[in-house]
Amino acid sequence: MSKKVQILIIIAVFAIGVLGYYLIGGNWSFLDALYMTIITISTIGYGEVKPLTTAGKIFTIFFIFLGLSTAAVLASQLARGFIERNFKAIIEANKMRKKVSKLKDHFIVCGFGDIGSSISNELYNAGIPFVIIENDERIAEFAMMKNYLVVKGKATYDDTLIEAGVKRARGIVVCLGDDSLNMYVTLAARELNPELLIIVRGYKSDGEQRMIRAGANSVVYPLRLGGQQMAQLIISEYSKNYKANKLEISTMAIMGYSLKLYKHFKKDEVKVEDIVKSMDAVRAIKLRKSDNREFQDPSPDMIVTKDDTILLLVEEREAGIDEEELSEIKDEVLQRL
Repeated sequence: MSKKVQILIIIAVFAIGVLGYYLIGGNWSFLDALYMTIITISTIGYGEVKPLTTAGKIFTIFFIFLGLSTAAVLASQLARGFIERNFKAIIEANKMRKKVSKLKDHFIVCGFGDIGSSISNELYNAGIPFVIIENDERIAEFAMMKNYLVVKGKATYDDTLIEAGVKRARGIVVCLGDDSLNMYVTLAARELNPELLIIVRGYKSDGEQRMIRAGANSVVYPLRLGGQQMAQLIISEYSKNYKANKLEISTMAIMGYSLKLYKHFKKDEVKVEDIVKSMDAVRAIKLRKSDNREFQDPSPDMIVTKDDTILLLVEEREAGIDEEELSEIKDEVLQRL
């Protein structure tokens, strides 16, 4: 029985009661008829509003049976729907747990936001086994509708990570909405599985070394990557129309190092070692000449001419994180939970 039908039945019963008392009572007002209908259906038993005639008593007997029967049917429908929904949810949850418990060498995606859903879609299309940890009930249901394996709960809890199979997993992607939460999950995951590959989404660029010290293998900054791609388009377009002396494009830092692309627009010839020094780089990885010839690990004495490009390895110097800071971060996250 649909909700619309149930509502129509309730309205019909109320209409019968009000109309019956209004007509049979003789001098009853609409409010008196409505009041009598409500106390009769609810079986409160306050007594009649006004003395009932023989016809009124007969109608009341009829109406009590009608009201109680309707209430019983509707209650049974509601109870059955509630039990069926909960029973179905329990069965689906058990099926999900069994599927997750069979996973091995899989990946765990913490958080099903924009980044998490994009990662999940790529893993699904590639046929790589994975499970999602999501605390929001509505978002978790949406992920399950896409046939993804989902563990409902907070990724900051050890029990949730264990249920997702962190001890059997090959890697975990942590993309929650806050650096401190991501760091806390990283610490917990690394403790539960020392061999785990941990990739973390970063928000504040100065926290990469802290994430790595906490146990992350890689820290990715989607906003920075998007900004770099847009800047590269601007710089490339600029270099076409203006006489620039050089073009520099950097990648994001990974584990303390980044790649920097240097393009030489000057007419003056320089050596590779001069460019390495001027860019404060560790070394030159590749030199591409203007005629598209490429040289791996070019020697410091090689000459760089106009329109040549060099790929450089650059060390990022950032402060690490000590044990006291880790302890403070843990305390801060625990207060939020």
